[in-house]
Amino acid sequence: MQKGFATLEIIFVVLIIGILLSAAVPNAARVVDRAALDYETKCLYGDLRFLQATSRSGEADSLGTGRTDFQPEKLPYLQINSPQRSWQIMRGNKPVREEHFLRNGIEISSDKTLIRFDTSGSPNISTSIILTSRLGKQNKIVFDSVGRFRGGRSDD
Repeated sequence: MQKGFATLEIIFVVLIIGILLSAAVPNAARVVDRAALDYETKCLYGDLRFLQATSRSGEADSLGTGRTDFQPEKLPYLQINSPQRSWQIMRGNKPVREEHFLRNGIEISSDKTLIRFDTSGSPNISTSIILTSRLGKQNKIVFDSVGRFRGGRSDD
């Protein structure tokens, strides 16, 4: 009676494990890439919602019909720093929130580097912000003229 494994049995087990890993590793890379892109899109979307809410808020006159302190230069804005791959919400030259640096391999592109919302919540951008992962997947945050915006996967 023989104890232990034969060389052939070990070779077959290693081959089966290798085949399974060769199928799983590319899928895992795609899943991690997609998760990182979705995370960054949600962070940017949340910061834009925060920016829109802070732009809409403010002091009202005695009848509650409008702002008494409306000065566009005092409204917060989102500043996109493409070379550093980051964004930050600013008011004048003072940061409102910490600078958010994108994860490795994610790029951001927009036709504007400063995004502002007026007191009604309408943005100064009329197209979209595109986040691109290193595997070429894209998420877009699309703006319309009345202040609504939505985000999602653009390549599925």
